[in-house]
Amino acid sequence: MNGNNGDDCEKQLAAMLLAIEAVRIRPTEFKGLAQRFRQLGNRLPPDVRRGYVEQIQNQQRNLQQKIEKYIESGCGDPPPLIYEWAFKEIPAAPKSPEAPPKQERRQLPDGPVLAPPPGGLGGLRFPIILP
Repeated sequence: MNGNNGDDCEKQLAAMLLAIEAVRIRPTEFKGLAQRFRQLGNRLPPDVRRGYVEQIQNQQRNLQQKIEKYIESGCGDPPPLIYEWAFKEIPAAPKSPEAPPKQERRQLPDGPVLAPPPGGLGGLRFPIILP
C-alpha cells in the first residue's frame, strides 16, 4: 500500500473482511459469507437452501468485485483468506437420512409352538406348548 491511498486500502480491506465475518444478530442485519456457509450445514428445506445458495453466490460475486477494485486501486493483493471466501465452493446439500430397512413380517406357523419357559431353560429341557 502506498502512502497516498493507504487509508482507502484499509477501508476496502475492512469492507472485504466484513463481507466474510459479519454475523447477523437481528433480522435486519447483514450475514457474512462465513455465517451463510455455516448455515448450509443444517438440514434446510430445499427452497430455503436455494435461497441461501443464491445469497452466497451474490455475496461471492460482490467480494470478487471488491478484490478487483482493491487491486486496481494500487493496494496490491488482498490476504489469501479473502480469495478463499470469494471462490469457496458451495457444498452439496447434506443427504437426507436413509429410511431404516423395512422389517419383514414373518408369519408364525399354525398350530402349537415350542417356546422356552420365562427366565430361560435353567438346565431343564422340557417344551412348553403354546396354543
